Amino acid sequence: MKKWHPFMFDAADYHLLDIIKDIRYRKKKQKDLRQRVGPYLHPRGIKELAAPRELRMAYATAHLLDSLDAGRVEDRLTALQSIVDEVRSSTESNLRNNAARVMLQLMKELIRCDENDMLRQLALAHDFRRAASGRPRVIRSLLSHYHLLEMPEDWNQVSFDDHVHDANTKGRKNPCHLIMDAWIKGIREIRVIYYNHIPFQAVSELMNAASIMGIRAAIGIEYEIPFRGRMASFIWAPSGLHTAEAMTRFFNLPKVDAFMEKGREVSRYRAEKVLENLDIFNRKYRPEIETELAMEIPEASKEDFLVMVGLGQPSTLHLSAYLHSLVETAIRQSLHPAPLEVDTESPEAAIFVKRIEALETLTPEAIENRFLAPAKQDDSFSPEKDLPELLTLSPETLTEALARLHPSFSLTLNLKHLRVADVAELLFRTEGRISHLEIYNLKDQALGRAVAYREINALQLALNQGNIIILKRILMDCHHHLQLAHTSQATEQSKTLENILSHLTRLVSPYAIRPLQTRIGTDSTGNSPRFYGMGLVLRDTLPFRTRRFLQQKLGKNHHRPGIRIPVRPRVTWIPKKPPCRKLAPILYRLRYAKILRPVTHKKQSEFIIRKSAVRLEARGNVITLGGTMRQENPKAAFKHREKAFRFHPAAYLNTSLTQILKVVIGFIPAFLTFALTKDWWLLAYFGAVIWFFITGLRNILQSVLGGGGIRRSPLLKWHDHVRWNRVADSLLFTGFSVPLLDYVVKTRILDEIFAITTSSNPIALYAFMGLANGIYLSTHNFFRGLPRAAVIGNFFRSILAIPVAVLFSGICGQMLAGTGHGAPSEALQKWAAIISKTASDTVAGIIEGLADRFHNLELRAQDYRKKMRQIFDTCMELELAFPRSDILTLLSDTKNRILPENHPHTRLTTMIVINVLDLLHFFMYQPRARVALQKRMDRMSFEEREVFCAYHQMLKEEKHVSTLLINGLIGKNFGPGLSFYLATYPQYLHYLSQWVPDAALQCRTDQNDDKRPSAFPSG
Repeated sequence: MKKWHPFMFDAADYHLLDIIKDIRYRKKKQKDLRQRVGPYLHPRGIKELAAPRELRMAYATAHLLDSLDAGRVEDRLTALQSIVDEVRSSTESNLRNNAARVMLQLMKELIRCDENDMLRQLALAHDFRRAASGRPRVIRSLLSHYHLLEMPEDWNQVSFDDHVHDANTKGRKNPCHLIMDAWIKGIREIRVIYYNHIPFQAVSELMNAASIMGIRAAIGIEYEIPFRGRMASFIWAPSGLHTAEAMTRFFNLPKVDAFMEKGREVSRYRAEKVLENLDIFNRKYRPEIETELAMEIPEASKEDFLVMVGLGQPSTLHLSAYLHSLVETAIRQSLHPAPLEVDTESPEAAIFVKRIEALETLTPEAIENRFLAPAKQDDSFSPEKDLPELLTLSPETLTEALARLHPSFSLTLNLKHLRVADVAELLFRTEGRISHLEIYNLKDQALGRAVAYREINALQLALNQGNIIILKRILMDCHHHLQLAHTSQATEQSKTLENILSHLTRLVSPYAIRPLQTRIGTDSTGNSPRFYGMGLVLRDTLPFRTRRFLQQKLGKNHHRPGIRIPVRPRVTWIPKKPPCRKLAPILYRLRYAKILRPVTHKKQSEFIIRKSAVRLEARGNVITLGGTMRQENPKAAFKHREKAFRFHPAAYLNTSLTQILKVVIGFIPAFLTFALTKDWWLLAYFGAVIWFFITGLRNILQSVLGGGGIRRSPLLKWHDHVRWNRVADSLLFTGFSVPLLDYVVKTRILDEIFAITTSSNPIALYAFMGLANGIYLSTHNFFRGLPRAAVIGNFFRSILAIPVAVLFSGICGQMLAGTGHGAPSEALQKWAAIISKTASDTVAGIIEGLADRFHNLELRAQDYRKKMRQIFDTCMELELAFPRSDILTLLSDTKNRILPENHPHTRLTTMIVINVLDLLHFFMYQPRARVALQKRMDRMSFEEREVFCAYHQMLKEEKHVSTLLINGLIGKNFGPGLSFYLATYPQYLHYLSQWVPDAALQCRTDQNDDKRPSAFPSG
């Protein structure tokens, strides 16, 4: 691949593009790649030796974003699980969730980027690697670039969308893709709506994908029935079914499947109507366009249209998109090649202009309104013969039938084209079975279908508050307006309202116990740029930085629809587990001291909302997470894309060059300060070197000791623990502290103004310098976007360094006096800034080194927690598969430890091999893994230790493990993993033998007779 510029980008960026190119041109996914994205292979485990993180993420993302027909649901779910594991473990910054969102977005952009646009591809690859570094300013800049709001790292924001569509109806994305995009936007709750029935394959994929991403997903089925000359929409959703298994079992029930079959009949009927509209377009409207534009338009094909629809249900939305593509392609072909010289007043010029204008005006929405609206039957209803049964039901009959399917359910009334009188009548006739109102639908609002949202909201509030006076006044106003209409429909409905007023308690009583709740959705399909993308969030639940951003830049990308949801915070203090058993009694007593609660408890914040008290008001607290795209002609759209991609060369410099420049930029002010203010040659020429040596050494020792020490593992060198970008940033900012501390504070202020020196008042000197250093550190930490705890901690670390500086100064003074130096105070005055710097870095090294240690221990605890869960899951499956055999016997039997290939549970052997190889990699490569494992084993019972040690005996099966690795367990590049396993597992087992009792270490099979019958029955 051709290099862009020797000073731009990194070799790793080009390597990542080679990977993407290989994925694009790979016609057939190899089996080893599917193995590589297996859910049991930990991102920090053995597969790190087979492929870099970028390669694994690229393959998984490409597989997930494949076409809907290519690949099975299981493959997409496996790819999604792999992506989530990779991004969540790829960065160790304080913005882990936000960094993961950015990395997923960047990988999507990279996979879909035009392969001829080399500059943009390199920029995306470089941005991806910058995001993986986890630096807050980089993450926040990329979030802003892709119009993503920063979410709290506690992931407790109230973000939702109660009405979205996937590819099984009229959406653009399959369920896995939809859920992944929802997580990228920061959505925590989502409700996917299907029409008339739910496709069987969608249930499992949607619920499993939501479980993987940690999103609370729900399924709603929309039914339309005739009401007052139009169609009323009800969205039914069974409650209490939170897993894919429970949802699948429910929809497989005979009575539910029979009702779904009636819905399928409606879908087939509507599909026939859409195809009739296609025929009408061919017969009537296509000739009109041909005459108007003086060109030929190809006939719309039913087969091509159904191919475009794919898994979805044919709809007017699909048909308008298909016809737009057909007409646009024909017009573009007629414009190419463009005429060189045309008389502006000639008929040819007028036709040419008309075609250009048609490209801009004939959007999918325009085609729907102009050619399809007269023929469609979505918003009006006229009785026909042979209608499907569901289209002939009354609201009472439909809601009763839905109530019989499941005892717990929610029924949402969509307010499209409905007025207050309609809603009151439907609530009255259904006798409280309607549990929610879709009080705001962003798509219906944009299309002008929301005719009375505010009035209906007032009705809902009066009903929930039990305010009979306001409720009666609303109904009386509706009755009065209906009487003025003088139509048969209005007269009939006014009589219904009279009946409601006479039996008002029948309307109020069902909602006195269970208030009428609210649904708010975008109705997003991902197809039209006119409408807002999916996702809504409560502004009150966002971080302060995000709220300030919204206050300044609320507009096209994020919109305030005018909804206010009451919200209040709730804080829960959860007692922490004692680090060891000896401290448990002390910590139990300290838990009752409120002042020590941040130490003894873990703080958990959440928000409580009241969806029964939602109000529609101008300055609401609900913000859209998606924006709209303005309609543009191709030339303007290209310019807009070019403007959106702003290439700043400084941001894409080679990483090594960037780090060198940072060090040089920081070194210049430090060197000039010492060279121009010191007369002793050592300080004048080497003062800056000493200053930088102190800072660099502190950062390196802090990283090495935080990672476990120099001799933690023979497989790791000391520099493997060092983050050189953090060292470069530290040297950059420490260079600017030299003129501040040495020249401004020490010389100009303290010495010349206040006459404070090391001889007159050393404590005051080092106190003022420490205070100034603390302010400077906090300022540049805040500028770099570090968390508040780091900003405050670095300020107080400088305060703690004051007595250390005084101590160092006293020691140096005694040493100078002992060597016979004539004026030790004068020498100490020259070195005061360096002494203060040494003291500050000493304290910082201790504090931040301990912080790095605890951070690494926390990461290892997470790794071991997930892997231990998988270990005991496989043990449970073994126990269930072989009920007559003991688990220790199953794991320890040398002859029968490996199940034969034709055994129905042979996959358990592979899962055990994966788990022990990951544990081996943790132990040998990951920082502080040994300490974390030892602490984990200390909390195990004796029986759990026995099982854990017997589990590792699989490592002794060299032939079987080697065969699995060679056959592609971790990929084609199995060499490093295989050599690592063969070279290190004996040492690993030796370490385990020192931590567990001898009784747990010895394999029972080694002590038993070889003639014992097999623990695993064959076949």
